[in-house]
This record gives sequence, C-alpha cells and structure tokens, in this order.
Amino acid sequence: MSGPKVIVYKMNAFDGRLNEFMRKQAQLAQMCIEMQEAEISDETFNIHFNCKESYDKIKTEIQKALTSMVFDYKGTIDKKTYDSIDNQIKERTQKLNEVINKSETILSEYNSKQKDYKSFLDYNLFVQNAQNSLEKFKTDTNENLNTNFAKQNAVLVEEAKKKYGTIVYEKASKEFTWGFDKIVEKEKNMVVNHLIEKENLIRDIRQELMDKVIDTDTKQKITATIKKKVVKPSEEINTITLKIEILINNCNEKTISNNYSKQFNKLKQSESMNDLFFYQELHDRILENETSRRHKLIVNDIIAHLNSSSIDISLNQDKKLMLQKAINLLNNAKISEKEANCLKKETELFFIRNRKAAEDREIKKKEQLFVKSQIIMNFENLGYEVMDDLKVIDFEKEDDFYLKAPGQENLLNIKFKEDGSFRYVFEIPEKKEELSVDEQKLKLHEMQTTCDDFVAILNDLKQMGVNVEVKSDKPIELNSMITIPEVISTKLKTQKSQTQRKQQLKKLYLE
Repeated sequence: MSGPKVIVYKMNAFDGRLNEFMRKQAQLAQMCIEMQEAEISDETFNIHFNCKESYDKIKTEIQKALTSMVFDYKGTIDKKTYDSIDNQIKERTQKLNEVINKSETILSEYNSKQKDYKSFLDYNLFVQNAQNSLEKFKTDTNENLNTNFAKQNAVLVEEAKKKYGTIVYEKASKEFTWGFDKIVEKEKNMVVNHLIEKENLIRDIRQELMDKVIDTDTKQKITATIKKKVVKPSEEINTITLKIEILINNCNEKTISNNYSKQFNKLKQSESMNDLFFYQELHDRILENETSRRHKLIVNDIIAHLNSSSIDISLNQDKKLMLQKAINLLNNAKISEKEANCLKKETELFFIRNRKAAEDREIKKKEQLFVKSQIIMNFENLGYEVMDDLKVIDFEKEDDFYLKAPGQENLLNIKFKEDGSFRYVFEIPEKKEELSVDEQKLKLHEMQTTCDDFVAILNDLKQMGVNVEVKSDKPIELNSMITIPEVISTKLKTQKSQTQRKQQLKKLYLE
C-alpha cells in the first residue's frame, strides 16, 4: 500500500446535487448582503424603507440554510448510507429553496419601492420645471410687451403686466404614496394640462392688450404683426404642444431646459409661426437632443456603477475595456439608441458574469470547506484526535491540521492549499536515523495503518461522487516519514476529548 500523497479533487458529489446545493447557498449569501444593504432614506420627503424587518423575520432560517453540510456516519459508505445522505441533501435543498423564494419576495418588494421613490423624485423635478417654465413664459411675454408696446401704450402694458402677475401655478403637488410608479405619467399629464391652461390665460391677456391697442389707435404702427383675433390652435398643435411641454419639463439640466423653454415661448408668441410644421420641427429637435442627452446620462451611470462596484479580479481586464468603450461613447457628439442599448446589454451581461464569478468563488470555498470538514470528521470517527490549542476548529480559516493516530504517538499532518489540493505527511516524535530495526518495523507498520485509513477516507469521498486524483504518491519507507518539528511539539498542548470535538463539529456544521 502506498504512503503519503498529494491529492486534487473535483466536486460532483451525489450526482452534482451537493454542488447545486452549494451554488444555491452562494446565491442566498449574495441576496443576504443585498437585503441588509437595501435602504431608501429621504429626510426631505420623509420617505423611509428598508428590508430590516422582513430580513429579521427569516434571519434564523437564512443562517440555518447557509450552514455547511458534513455527514457523520460509521464505517464506509454503502448504498444505505449513500441514500441516507442523498436524502439529507434533498431535504436541505428543499428548505434552502423555500428561504431563497422568501428572500426573492423581499428583494422584489424593495425594487418596487425603489421604483416608486425614483418616480416620485422625477415627478417633483418635473413639477419644478413646469413652474419654472410658466414663470419663464411670463417673463418672455413681458419682455415682448416692453419691446413692442411699452413706448406708446405704457398704461395698457402696465395693466397687462399686473394681470400677468395674477397668473400663478396653483396645482398642488401629488403627495408620495407607495405605488407612485404606476400613476406618475398620469400625474405628469395633469401638470402639463394645468400649465397649458395658465399659458392660455396669459395669451388671452396679451390678445386683450392688442385689441385695446388697436381700438385706441387704429393708425398706430406696431412692430409685431397683430391679428385681430388669434386663431385657436388646432387639435394637432395642442397634441404636439403637450409632448413638447413634457419633454422640456422632463429635462433635469436647468440651462438646457431654459434654452428649450426660450425657443418654445418664442414659437408660442409668434402669430406668424403658428403652423403645425414649426411645432413638429421643434419637438423633433428637442426629442433628438434629449434622447442623446439621456443616453449620455445612462453611459455616465454605467461608468459610475462599474467604478463603485466590487468586481471579481478575473474580470478586471473586461472592466477596463468596458470603461474605455463607455468613455469613447461620451466623447461622441451624440449617442444613438442602438449604441446605448448595446452598452446597457453588455453591462448587464458583465454584472451577471461578475455575480457568477463571486458565486463560483464562494462555491469553491464551500467545496474546500466540505472536503476539509469531511476528512477531519471521518478521521475522528476512526479514533484520530485533532491536536490544537483552540476550543473550536474554524474550518474556514484553518488549513493545517495535526491528528494523533489512535494507539500511536505519531501525528498525521494534513495541509489544505488555496488551489483546493491537499496532502498528508506521516510524522514521528523520534529521529528516524536513531530508530532500531524493530522500532523501524513498528513505525512502518503504523505508517501503513494510517495510510490505509486515509485511503479508506478517500474512497468514501469517491463513493459520494468527489472525483479524487492522486498527483504524487510516496512509498511506505523511512524516507517518506519525517520527525515532528520542534515548534509543533512545543506548541501542541493536551488534546481535547474526541467527544467534545465531535459535538463542536455537529454544532458548527450539522443540522
């Protein structure tokens, strides 16, 4: 029988069901972080929401669902033991799925609330822009009066200005309620209708002024082209006017919004450019500019998201390429719908890959934890005692274990490496060159016994479905054993009882 070994493995335990269980645990772990970080807090509007209460209700279930699995059994794995463990995995997976479903419901509710909140912020900005738009229209109309009528009709102009002053935005803003995302467009349309109503009142005052000017002096020469009565806008112009108002009020950059309003106000005050063509031309121009501006905002958000997110080290180069692509788009004069959608889709796929990479890394840790815990558990079931000065083994942090073989003074050193491989070495308290012939025979026999035990444990892992591969294998001979290092001999204290250790293992890793 062969001696100390270096072993690598690939997890496919229980036809992949244990891997799937670990993957679902990794998904739940990510969702757990999201639930704890999910929060809406706005003191200005007194809007607050988080997942704490919902999370706390299932916190105990989550902790239990995330507990790693180690299987405690006597002897080697036979069909009965295999089926029993397989049923444990199925039961745990079913319970895990139930907790995942509860977590998905919590996060779905949060995402819905977040949409409501964002829609409300957007609505409030829309209302502010509508109010500013009305004031801008009044200002532009006043300037128009000063330019065209003030010199010869000062009294009439002052009278009109006072009337303009009575026209104010009066519609009360909608209070926030959960579910706001479903009504936001309706509320915006009501704002625009109110705005148009007020602007029409201003036009009526202006028309009244022109009527008075004409009645006062029919021979008066007026710079502006005046018609006795302004033709009522057609239904088509009313429709396009509504669309333009919405575009302008949706613009959250004040300078740009003011520029749009200025162009629009000139068009509304012109009696010679009241054809649908001019309204449609302005609408299309604003729409094109706003679409490109909105796309640039999306690209900016993507850049911010990439820079603020935790990215798996394996995707760092992909992240750099995406950032460069986004920056190149920002440097373009305009960004098309196709370009923006392409980058958005690429970003979504990137973050799916990033999440999977994080899950894969977590799964790898769980696989190593499982193999590590299972090996130590099985050795203890064979009577080996773990030698350490800690009350409880932390399998997630510890990688180097010393086990005292039953009935021997020898130690079995098992070391787990970051790449997932592990090795074991047979160590004796004596210096092998000082052993007598009989002592050498005894040590070789003891070494053979521990190696046989280790092979039996590896076979059990294989029975579970763990693909174990021996990379190097030393023979049973004196050269294959080493003397226990002095630092280890000094450090190791009285071992804990096996009963206590197994209770600790069960407490940490078993249901």
